[in-house]
Amino acid sequence: MTETLNFINVCRGQISIFRKSFNALFGRNAGGTTLTISVIAISLLIPIVFYLLINNVLVLTENMKTGRELTVYFKDNVSAENASEIRDAFSKDYRIQEATLITAEDAMESFSQSLGITDADKWLLNDNPLPNAIMLTPKSEYLTESELNKMIAEIEKSKEVLLVQLDKQWVNRLNSIIKFLNATTIGIGCILLLSVILSITNCISSIIVKHKEEIEVMKLVGATNSYIITPYVYLGMWFGFIGGAIAIWISAIIVYVAGTLIYNIAESYGSHIEIFGINIVEIFVVTGSSALIAAIVAFVSARVNIARIEPNI
Repeated sequence: MTETLNFINVCRGQISIFRKSFNALFGRNAGGTTLTISVIAISLLIPIVFYLLINNVLVLTENMKTGRELTVYFKDNVSAENASEIRDAFSKDYRIQEATLITAEDAMESFSQSLGITDADKWLLNDNPLPNAIMLTPKSEYLTESELNKMIAEIEKSKEVLLVQLDKQWVNRLNSIIKFLNATTIGIGCILLLSVILSITNCISSIIVKHKEEIEVMKLVGATNSYIITPYVYLGMWFGFIGGAIAIWISAIIVYVAGTLIYNIAESYGSHIEIFGINIVEIFVVTGSSALIAAIVAFVSARVNIARIEPNI
């Protein structure tokens, strides 16, 4: 019973310190607090925007079929019925999103229409030289060069297959752009993380200097360094949480404005493009990670600075 009461008292004390740290956010050091939160918000906003850009590029390219299909051409002895059976087998492959059969007759019809050949002229093309074919659309996670090469090698082993064709240049360009965006996001994120660490360290150090006399008095009455550090850790946590929330709010505005502009442009071309923003899970990840990192930085900064303060007796 006593241990339970002690635990409850400790929790109440921590909650009280947590609330007081929030109330002290814009107290004596309002300018420094505002600057620190702004730096955190901007530092998080830029990687978030790049992250959303990459996600939307992936979603858009996933819905695009042109240039990402594998075209499997069969030998002359493979009938349309056999090609249909092979198409059904491909449809069951976990790597394939869609398999479409293109018979020799369908291919010739499309070819004739593209050349403007009328029905009366088709007597010139009685001997159809075009083979039956299947157009395969791989799932987005299997669009890497290694996966595509592996898939092509497996298909080419079949005795019915004459040729497997792929627009590798389009796929390679897409993968190169995505890799560049990922590398850019990581690089910028690391640089901005350093600015966040320096900003929080500077802000916590400034606040501790302003409370130096209070800290000396607390040490004189027996307060430990761990007890004195606690409010500054919570303060750093508030910095990170508020900065992350502001970054998410601004990114939502950017997505809304960009989405409206892109929608209007796409609509004028008779198309539909939807821009996706950050989801609820990602919101918790951003705010939670930001608060945790800021709390750790605040703890280290406060521990170093408070350890240097000793009361003059």
